[in-house]
This record gives sequence, structure tokens and C-alpha cells, in this order.
Amino acid sequence: ISATNPCVTGDTIINTLEFGDISIREGIDKISLNENINVLSYNIKNKISEYKSIIWGGLTRETADIIELELEDGIKLKLTPDHKVYTENRGWVEAKDLNENDILIKNK
Repeated sequence: ISATNPCVTGDTIINTLEFGDISIREGIDKISLNENINVLSYNIKNKISEYKSIIWGGLTRETADIIELELEDGIKLKLTPDHKVYTENRGWVEAKDLNENDILIKNK
């Protein structure tokens, strides 16, 4: 089983092969209609961006603390403090423990 639990808000934008940029909420709706969704992700081992198939998605918590990260280019990401983010300089780091020296890998 290959899986992840992103712990991000439903309005988070994902890049899909089939539909371009859509919100995670829209992607989950399409999965529930049995539509194929392939999302751009980062392969840490091979250090490349690639599309991966999503077969399920859903709400993992009704109420959760949310923090907002703002990247240097102004893009904002809302996620739970315990969500692990992959950084180039420190590997996996919980969002609450990120600092201004961390280098996040951004697809696109």
C-alpha cells in the first residue's frame, strides 16, 4: 500500500493530469464519481516531479488546528501543525517546526 495523509484544507490547489489545477475538495468529488485523478507529486528518491494516481480521499478530522504557511512567492498553504512537509535541507519536518531557513520543494 502506498499512501499519504496530507492533512491540508479542502481548498488546497492540486495539479492534476486530467483537470489541471483544482482544489482537493473537487478532486475528491471526482474520485467519488469514479473519475481517474493523477496528481503531481515529488518523488524524493529520484528527485523528480511525477503524476501519481489517487484512489481515495476524504475528511480526516472534523476540527483541527490549522496554520498557514506563506512561501516566498506569496503562495499560501493551510495545513495542520503536525502535517509533515518535505524540506531539501532537513528532510521531513512537521509544519509547526518549520523555520525561515527551510527549503521546501515546490512542484511546477
